Amino acid sequence: MRTEAGMTVVELLVAMALASVLATALLGLMTGNVKLFNTDSSRITVGQNLQSSMLMMSNDVRQLGEGLSSSFPSLKVTEDGSGNHAITIRKNVIDTVLPVCDDVKAGSNQDNIPFAEPAKSKQTPTCLDPDNNIAAPWEAYRLAQGGAVEAYIYDPVTQQGEFFTYDAIDSSGFKIHKANDHKWTHSYMAENSPRLYLLEERTYSIVNGQLALQENRGESKPVSPDITQLTVKYLYKNGTTGNGTFPPPPIAGTPGPTWKDVDTLSLTVQGFARVGNQKQVRSMTESISPRNNQAVEQ
Repeated sequence: MRTEAGMTVVELLVAMALASVLATALLGLMTGNVKLFNTDSSRITVGQNLQSSMLMMSNDVRQLGEGLSSSFPSLKVTEDGSGNHAITIRKNVIDTVLPVCDDVKAGSNQDNIPFAEPAKSKQTPTCLDPDNNIAAPWEAYRLAQGGAVEAYIYDPVTQQGEFFTYDAIDSSGFKIHKANDHKWTHSYMAENSPRLYLLEERTYSIVNGQLALQENRGESKPVSPDITQLTVKYLYKNGTTGNGTFPPPPIAGTPGPTWKDVDTLSLTVQGFARVGNQKQVRSMTESISPRNNQAVEQ
């Protein structure tokens, strides 16, 4: 049977079948292209997150220990129980390090810390006959930063330290003033030769599936999304390797390694990105050498 338009029912059915096949093929092609686009987009996103994370951390690792001696804990690595590490990197802001010339007691709110006291010093010769301008770089830095800055006190014997707010030098010119913002957590005995530093501390860790950064006593803030893993390994100058906690647990009768014994830090970050139903999980590893681990002791 042929219609007046000249097309049989069979021909119409064949045309419809062909159209259906073509439509199915086009739909499959479009679906494949969408999946490919989502895959590429998620791969690019996770790659960018990993690169930005690694760039921030590697820049800090290279500056690790700036102006600090091997006895100062410029590097600290801890484990959080889930396989992730937190890495703390410290560097000096200015080169001048001040002695602590009198005891500072835990639990007290002692607000004047003598860095020199010729008539009463318990610690000689470090605190005797000081240069009257010994703290001038501290004052210049403090004033340039608006009047109050974070300072750090550290006892190399007990290996304890803490931040406090330094906001002035008293009228004697031999004591720095701590703002009344907290009581001392630890004691710092003059006989242990504690020191005062103006330093920068940056701690990277994984918090709620994001790479977070804490600066000095501030809050941890997310700096890179969808980063799920951070691990740290280190290669020592003697060729041995380590991972996890640094400094490692001490061995009786053996001095532990310092940050200057570390030749290279190897950082690995893992992250993911999801676009549509596509999820890409990738990791990145970079080995970084601190540029200050060969510096002469301060």
